[in-house]
Amino acid sequence: MDTVPIKAEQLPTSEQPTEPEQPAEGKAMPQQPAEPEPMYKDYVLAEDGDVLTLLNDQSRIRTSSIVLSLASPVFKKMLGPHFFEGQAPRSAEEPKQIALMDDAPYAMTMLLNATHFRSMVGPLGLTLKSIAQELAKMGLLADKYECVPALSTGAEALMLRRVNYLCVMEVDPTEAIRFLGLYSSAAYSLRLKKLFQYFTRRLVLDATTSFSTIGEVEACDVLPTSVILGLEEQRSALREYLIATIAARTSGKCQTPGCSRSSPSSTFVSEITRKLALPHWPPPWSSTSIRSILQKLYKPIEIPFGTVSPCVVDERACGLCLACARQDKSQSRCEHGEELKKAPLKDPIIQA
Repeated sequence: MDTVPIKAEQLPTSEQPTEPEQPAEGKAMPQQPAEPEPMYKDYVLAEDGDVLTLLNDQSRIRTSSIVLSLASPVFKKMLGPHFFEGQAPRSAEEPKQIALMDDAPYAMTMLLNATHFRSMVGPLGLTLKSIAQELAKMGLLADKYECVPALSTGAEALMLRRVNYLCVMEVDPTEAIRFLGLYSSAAYSLRLKKLFQYFTRRLVLDATTSFSTIGEVEACDVLPTSVILGLEEQRSALREYLIATIAARTSGKCQTPGCSRSSPSSTFVSEITRKLALPHWPPPWSSTSIRSILQKLYKPIEIPFGTVSPCVVDERACGLCLACARQDKSQSRCEHGEELKKAPLKDPIIQA
């Protein structure tokens, strides 16, 4: 986008001008410093655009009313004859200025970029974590302006590129709630079911704190209660599976179907606790993510009969169903279980 700084227009005022104070005889009138005029950053998305959208970070973006109306029924009404913004004449020579001061400026810039077929992030220079926050905010704006279909394809492409990084990126458990919660919120608002399943699976595997804190993260309060409960249910079920599986190994009986081998061991729990570098078993879940345990269990650690089945883990930590979440329906009553288990965007626990 082209950036051209210009001075703000002088707005008329209803105040009556006052007579300037006359200096006393023999005294010079002190010079008052001139107040600097605010500067706006102008971005051009449509050369012949007839609308200037004014954002609260002093950005003015030249856009096309035709494109806005096609992308959003809300903008179409706003720019129509029944609203103030649409009643004034507008043209490429004299564009109409509309103020969107209540909307997050970066997120709105991303929305306008996408609707005008530009790079969604453009020259914003966002980091991986800041993109998560702005995508979540843009998801809220997509609902507000009813333009999800116009944004979902571009947002999905952007988020899929981030998935490639996230598959090999270790997320700090203390940051997982915020970071992955923002991506989950964006996928929820933009109706991206595969990405919603992927990021909620990552939350189950990587987060250690209570999922009830997701609602405290800005732009994540859009997630319904059923999502929070579904995340807690999946994580609790997986933790219980890990505890029960390790406990069953103390008998030494092989858990492989059809196998009758056994080798009782009274030191199995202490041995695996030492191998996993844990203070005790069960582990302190408040500081230990499920992923950190699975990464060690999946590696050969000289424990007889193996330990945890990856298939069971994938089944129990398959992420959440977007269709049920949009209806605020309990995930335990989800009827799309088989589809979720296919999970085309599952990240490998252990990288090759």
